[in-house]
Order: sequence, then C-alpha cells, then structure tokens
Amino acid sequence: MSLTFSGGDHIRSKAKGNLETWETQVRRWWTERYNLPPNHELFQSLSIAEHTLDMYEDLYFKKEEVERALTGRGGGDKQSLMEQLSALNRALGLSAKAESEDELVDQWERDIEEGRVPDLDL
Repeated sequence: MSLTFSGGDHIRSKAKGNLETWETQVRRWWTERYNLPPNHELFQSLSIAEHTLDMYEDLYFKKEEVERALTGRGGGDKQSLMEQLSALNRALGLSAKAESEDELVDQWERDIEEGRVPDLDL
C-alpha cells in the first residue's frame, strides 16, 4: 500500500523550513560526512550538542586549510578557494564583515560580499 497526500505545497514548504533548523543542518552534515543514515546507532548515541561540536571542529579545520591555500601555503584555484571560504563562513555563521586574523583574507571576503572579484595576486 502506498501513501498519498494532497498537500504537496505544504510538504515542500515544511521541507524548506526544516532545512533552516539547526538540528536538521547538523543531521545533514553528519549524514554527508560519515555516509551513514541519521537513524544509525552512531548518530543516535550522541547528543545534538556533541554532533554540533564535531561539525564546528570540522568546519573550522576546513576553513583553516582553505585560508592556508589562499595565502600560498597550499595550492589550488584561487577563485574556487574563495568560493569554498565563503561557503564555510556561511556555514559557520560568519559574514565577510567578521574580521579574521589575516587582513588579506578579510579584504578578499569583503570583495566577494560586495560582488567584486578579489585581487588574488596581492
């Protein structure tokens, strides 16, 4: 027997709203990182706070890697790295206006925020 429903718009709206909740974001991050379903015992055995801490540690680590690559101690396509940095900052709840310890990275983030292509040859 299959389930039917007539509230497709309501369900789409609910799904979009769910994506904005912190718990859903943590669950989706965990599922993608570990390639396991959220009903797996490893997910169920920890609190949302423990998963959130794990997620933040992972995101900050990735942010540091991208920033190292942007300052020449890594490698890679600078435009792609800037896009990654912007996505990581959004995931961490940081705006380009939040200042880091690196003025050059801060300037690049401000440029991206304002729709300019940053001067990556500085």
